[in-house]
Amino acid sequence: MNESQRISASKQRVWDALNNPDVLRRCIPGCQSLEMSASNEMTATVVIKVGPVKATFGGKLTLSDFDPPSSYLISGGGNGGLPGLRKAVWR
Repeated sequence: MNESQRISASKQRVWDALNNPDVLRRCIPGCQSLEMSASNEMTATVVIKVGPVKATFGGKLTLSDFDPPSSYLISGGGNGGLPGLRKAVWR
């Protein structure tokens, strides 16, 4: 995912929204569920389709490098069974 979006809201309002797991879930393509498991960790289920192959990955996301209200780093990985392991990082 290499994409950016312009949001016409204050940095603080966007920061608050992206720290809400339900809002963040809707921002991650294919994310079916996202739940806080610790103050900086979430568990997720993501469905990814590449060509004819569709896989469901379960994994953990870690939030780090906090610079409120400007940014933080989301990194994580998951296991999709036969399609294998995947890792991702978003800023």
